[in-house]
Amino acid sequence: MKIILSLMLSLLVLSSGFYLYTQRVLPADKEPQNQSTQITYHQIVCPNGTSDAGYTIKSKPVCEISNIITNDLHLTNDRYWKIKGEVQIGGDNNFRTNLFIDPGTVLFGSDGGDFMVINRGSKIIAKGEASRVITFTSESDVKELKASPGDWGGLVIAGNAPINTGNFDEEFEFSSRKTRFGGDKADDNSGILKYVIIKYAGDQVYANKELNGLSLGGVGSGTLINYLEVYYGKDDGIEVWGGTVNMKHIILIGNRDDSLDTDMGYNGFIQYLYAEKFSVEANQAGYGIESDNNPNNYAAKPVTNPILQNFEFLGSMGSEYGIVLRHGSGFTLINGIVSNFEKAQISIQDAQTLQNDKILFKSIALYASEENKDLFYGKNEVSETKIQEMFLSSKHCKTNTYTTTPTRVKVDGDNGFFDEANFVGAYQKENDWRFGWSIGLEKY
Repeated sequence: MKIILSLMLSLLVLSSGFYLYTQRVLPADKEPQNQSTQITYHQIVCPNGTSDAGYTIKSKPVCEISNIITNDLHLTNDRYWKIKGEVQIGGDNNFRTNLFIDPGTVLFGSDGGDFMVINRGSKIIAKGEASRVITFTSESDVKELKASPGDWGGLVIAGNAPINTGNFDEEFEFSSRKTRFGGDKADDNSGILKYVIIKYAGDQVYANKELNGLSLGGVGSGTLINYLEVYYGKDDGIEVWGGTVNMKHIILIGNRDDSLDTDMGYNGFIQYLYAEKFSVEANQAGYGIESDNNPNNYAAKPVTNPILQNFEFLGSMGSEYGIVLRHGSGFTLINGIVSNFEKAQISIQDAQTLQNDKILFKSIALYASEENKDLFYGKNEVSETKIQEMFLSSKHCKTNTYTTTPTRVKVDGDNGFFDEANFVGAYQKENDWRFGWSIGLEKY
């Protein structure tokens, strides 16, 4: 059903505690800032497990990390750290290794085949600060040359938390070393990512098998992810295969495929998520959320069923759907905004997805794009009318709306993870947690 909306995205809604603004326009790619960045060559001493790359950038020496690291490694901010090829931290639940990264440290890769994997049983301890974030990026970006999505691979974390493929032991689709994830330890701890920015990542390793900015497989609730940004990636911002990991204060900007992708029985909590689209490449749909249970078994357990509270997904030209739920996926969405996606703001696909009684919308505002006023899209025995009925039903929601600010609802039970935020959306104008550390919001 088409519903004509007159609300502009630039409308300021002060009474609700959130505001919408005119969408920013991003250049096709960042232009070179300084083509004369000085590179010098000399030998330095690098810690065990790394090697001298033979040159410095902007007076900082470069140490190279490659192959499999099986002893604890400490990365400092007095040099750059080059990720060369598929770097494995620890073995698969053996050679348990800790990767410590100091605030202000920069790691980079040179092409799509350069990425880092934290294996099951090992940990990454990346504790940045608002004024000294930890950055994973491309060599071009470090040299202040032209940087583009897909300049390097990305960061991958494998854990021992449950997945729903039946064997608790799956392989990442993009790894040449049969990197595995999954297990029976819901509270598994893979470390800390705090004040971390991942830029210009993503790579198509094989057909339909891509690296994302951050890939999480079977990562457990003992892991801390807080204040993390994935900026301008070639594929998904974050993809989560199963597990129970929780996340807070997440920014996903300019990622060319999905902002957030959840699969294989992911059951975690997420609060304060801001996702914005710039452009979408050919053969990419550019969803805000793409959520599947298991495409081979829609009823597989645990069912994908995360809870997301306080969020905003902002679409752009070419981005098709704001929220896509399919293949039996559940999802609880509370106190959020979905706007400006071209085809629909919410799409539910497959009858079993609609019937599994695990989809909840509570206090959600939908704003359609100017080009297409459709809010809902159904597929595979799911009609737009059925989605609308679910969206508006008292069973599944409270004060949902198309054109006005919904009333905030209290959070669900969650063992203390969620804050009792007094606003709808990802942030408050007068107390915006995104600024002071985000690269994507400050650049343009």
